[in-house]
Amino acid sequence: MKKLVSLLLCMLMVFACMGTALADHIEFSMTSYNTITGVDYTSDDFYKFIAEKFDVTIDIWGNEADGASEREHIWMNGGTMPNAMIWESFDYGEYVDYVDQELLKPLPDGWQERWPNLAKLVKVSGMAEALEIDGQTYAIPHSVFGNYLDMDPIPSHFSITFRYDLACEVGMEDLGKDSIITLSELRAYLEALKANNLIAMPCIADNTSNTLALFYLPLQVNSRAFRSDENGYHWIFENPSDWTELLTTMQDWYQNGLIDADFYQKSYSDYRNLLTSGQMAAICDSGDCVNFNTYRAQYQAAFPDRDPYYDLHIAAVASEDGKAYANQAGNYWTMQMFAPETDDATLERILDVMDYIASMEGQAAVQIGVPGVDWEYDADGKIVILNPGVTYPSQEPLYLLGYCNDDFAYSGAKSTLDIRNIDEVKAVYAKKSEAGLVKYEMGYATYSSPLRSNYSLDTNAILAQIVVSGADPESTLQQFVDENVNIWKPLQDELNQYFGFTK
Repeated sequence: MKKLVSLLLCMLMVFACMGTALADHIEFSMTSYNTITGVDYTSDDFYKFIAEKFDVTIDIWGNEADGASEREHIWMNGGTMPNAMIWESFDYGEYVDYVDQELLKPLPDGWQERWPNLAKLVKVSGMAEALEIDGQTYAIPHSVFGNYLDMDPIPSHFSITFRYDLACEVGMEDLGKDSIITLSELRAYLEALKANNLIAMPCIADNTSNTLALFYLPLQVNSRAFRSDENGYHWIFENPSDWTELLTTMQDWYQNGLIDADFYQKSYSDYRNLLTSGQMAAICDSGDCVNFNTYRAQYQAAFPDRDPYYDLHIAAVASEDGKAYANQAGNYWTMQMFAPETDDATLERILDVMDYIASMEGQAAVQIGVPGVDWEYDADGKIVILNPGVTYPSQEPLYLLGYCNDDFAYSGAKSTLDIRNIDEVKAVYAKKSEAGLVKYEMGYATYSSPLRSNYSLDTNAILAQIVVSGADPESTLQQFVDENVNIWKPLQDELNQYFGFTK
């Protein structure tokens, strides 16, 4: 009898220990990227799997992409944040200011040991040291790669997606065959489509930032706001004459209808829709495998009788020397912040959920469904899909509690992501890496000071204005430089002093 009692007591102690972390039901609020007001994210089976696994109820707030930055700043400054808020327009200087004002809640002491998957997520982002202020960390970056795929350094996702079938109609079957297109080849392609009246919009464009980016590196222009070399930090328009060729080239393309007339007014989603609905010849946008897969899927939905793998191709834009120069990208996109009013127990439970989603199994789950129902591991530890193509509304907001979807996408395990798209995008990335990447300015990105926080110049706007108006590039840009010298020059001097350069 005593042995039985002892055994029962031991079992009770084990169960008590197992249940300590999840002893109480927790409710918390959160936002993710482009969560849509009115969409039901909390009724499907995947949400129920997470809710039951961690004994939580999650209130997912609407946070549409348009206006997200303004809302997030209002929430942080006004003390009305959700418990876990995605910060889409993360700015390091603002981050430091918000920490100083105690507007963000730090992670608990010893968080790296308790939540090792989150510790890895932060480490591979390259931001671990910068995010730690006075021994505490107040944000978790959503790393792009590092769990299923290591990619270091990371080339910019920026690429051209174009109508290859139309290229064939004008005798340009080799266009993009080596995963690159030079500006002269792109121009010849668009002019041929226009001359033969093959499509409603025989031009290329995207939002203002991306349309300008099409010409930066092929014409040897560095578009970093502040870039450094052995001589110190340089402001983007420090030498206006460096921009003359780019701006005159763009003016010529614009005046000849090769750049969409309304690029400075439209969004990237506008152009994606124009391409996939068959109205536009090419776009210059994010060319990661998830987006490229989406372009082809939407095109096929619009044209069921056509082959999107023939009609739509992807390539890197290259200089006339055939090299696809590209910027090095940082290994994170957006940050997760926590409201200072969040109690410790709630934050710990949120981190429990995030740590699981940042694990190998959890990351697979938010991409392909409920473990044991929609997929499972075979005897060799490989993923086997049981329910191909299944998606749940809740996966969209929940996946960004861990890695960006790029990381798992390149594993090839997602049945809705065609391996051909993965292979074609990898070939484009390889061309960019071969050419050598323009380094990521980590020093500037993680520098904080009042001047850095207050620096705000819309350099894209002045460039777009010169392109559209046909104004003299050098004199107009010089006027912009002179009018704003009291904004950019003090920061440039401060950067050079701080980083030990003399100018």
